[in-house]
Amino acid sequence: MTGTSTSATPPGEGANTARDADHDLADAVEGATPPARRLATARVLGLRPGDCDLAPWFQAVGHGPGLLILGGLVLAQPRIADRVVAGLHGPGDLLQPPAGDGDDTFPSTPFWQALRPSRLAVLDAEFAERTLP
Repeated sequence: MTGTSTSATPPGEGANTARDADHDLADAVEGATPPARRLATARVLGLRPGDCDLAPWFQAVGHGPGLLILGGLVLAQPRIADRVVAGLHGPGDLLQPPAGDGDDTFPSTPFWQALRPSRLAVLDAEFAERTLP
């Protein structure tokens, strides 16, 4: 497949929440006070199988923790020069944007592919600030 297979709304628009998408998480926070439950809410990105452009979502995350995989299977294949390094990521894994160290000696191109329908929680900087102990 070519192009993006992202099925969620663009960053900044309404989406499901992680608590709604993950029943175990909902059960875990159900005993928390209503304000704590509201503070621990994150948008959820849905991916269909195929190539995925996660760049806009990493941009939306900003200085936040990253994209937490709630369900599914995502393949990361950064291309460095003429080499491809693959990493398989599943539920509980945190995806972060490829580190750009400013060294263009070996240009790197990120490539993401959903191998199964996947759900990712968007843990942005605001989420991190709201959930600090």
